[in-house]
Amino acid sequence: MFDRLVGLDELLRSRRPVPMNSLTSRFECTAATIRRDFTRLQERYNVEIDYDAEIGGYRYREGGIDLPQHFTIDDAHALFVAIPILEKYAGTSLGSNFRDALDQLAGHLPPNARKRLERITTRVRAKSLDIAAQDPDKFAQLLEATLEDETVEITYKTTVHSTTSSRAIDPYCLMEFPGGWYVLAHCHVRKRVLAFKTDRMWSITRTGKSFERPDDFDPDRLLAHSMGPFVPEADAEPTKVVIWFDELARRWVREIGWHSSQKITNAPGGGIRMTLHLTNFVEVTRLVLSWGERAEILEPEHLRAQVAKQLKEAAARYATKR
Repeated sequence: MFDRLVGLDELLRSRRPVPMNSLTSRFECTAATIRRDFTRLQERYNVEIDYDAEIGGYRYREGGIDLPQHFTIDDAHALFVAIPILEKYAGTSLGSNFRDALDQLAGHLPPNARKRLERITTRVRAKSLDIAAQDPDKFAQLLEATLEDETVEITYKTTVHSTTSSRAIDPYCLMEFPGGWYVLAHCHVRKRVLAFKTDRMWSITRTGKSFERPDDFDPDRLLAHSMGPFVPEADAEPTKVVIWFDELARRWVREIGWHSSQKITNAPGGGIRMTLHLTNFVEVTRLVLSWGERAEILEPEHLRAQVAKQLKEAAARYATKR
């Protein structure tokens, strides 16, 4: 479709009006399709298309659509990089918009670059983390409220206590984390900023009431000492966490950036020690448990005891066959 819009743009720029039968013949489509394309051009690119009754043809009143003119093979590579990123927006109100924008950009590639892009997408693949499906309508409402600084009423289900509650929130920022989308919002019930997972919102109602987003709100600073979407208490101080990994685990652990505060040093016996400064231990606990006997919490003592307790309970569960 976008190729046809580009072709129409080129024809409508001509001084002499173009008859409808010439357009339908050129693009091998119906007059109704051409008229829909006229509407798309006018709505998307704010152009005026006039019909000259005397000559019986169409042309721009002035100008045309303003589009990039030159793309290269490197641009094709850049477009490919965007594809796995776009997959994270699937099911949201942003997904189709990004895909349409990508298609439009690809439509302007020269033939050799477009062919290379098609080859890249089939021969080079990037696996995005799976994200829970979103309700497009709910996500669109939440996005609009976030952009417009509008309070919303939500019905929310927590995972820890499996309880459902209604509350008003002021959405400050939508963020994507491994496993899903969250909104950082001021909760009217808890009187502080919390992270709410969007697919746990059973209902979202826009209130029409505006709020003032703090000028100094910075989501990156707020979560600087968190692994994942865990907002610390206002007075929370980061805790030093030290983890030992054995020689085998070392090879993989070094390859991944787990947190911005991480420092890795060699340990006796070929292993490594990772030091982090965190205000929440949920994700780091999962990390250590995932490595089983190849990882060990050294500090702080209370986290070491907590992980040891979970491992003991897991061992007891495996001792008895179901």
